Amino acid sequence: MLVDEAGEVQDLKVLRGHPLLNDAALEAVWEWRYGPTTLNGKPVSVVSNVAINFVRAGETAVGNLALLMDEAGILWEGKTRLKGEKLFDWVAEVAGQPIMIVAKPGTPSQYVKETVELLKRAGVEKVYVKELKEPQQ
Repeated sequence: MLVDEAGEVQDLKVLRGHPLLNDAALEAVWEWRYGPTTLNGKPVSVVSNVAINFVRAGETAVGNLALLMDEAGILWEGKTRLKGEKLFDWVAEVAGQPIMIVAKPGTPSQYVKETVELLKRAGVEKVYVKELKEPQQ
């Protein structure tokens, strides 16, 4: 996928997947919005791969609930853009499900560790962390 400087998805293609689910995956990703990715303080476009996991009703996929963290340690939910107290109210509602924290490049590891502990105290049993890497030049 190609995401422009403003965080809007500009181009998509399926690399592999079930033919009956490919259109649904593309339709979902076209709706996604990202915070701008910066390089040396300037917004840049990014090429990325994303995995879409389909699960049966009543099941949970690991990382199905993703929280994004920026370089300042600000945490938000990517789809609804919830932050702060509203975010933790939402986390309390879904506490039984695993949560993935996706940390942008440059996010101090101490912020990630503290957030994992906060989520666990809020009742989240499993927290996974994925640290994004700077794009190669």
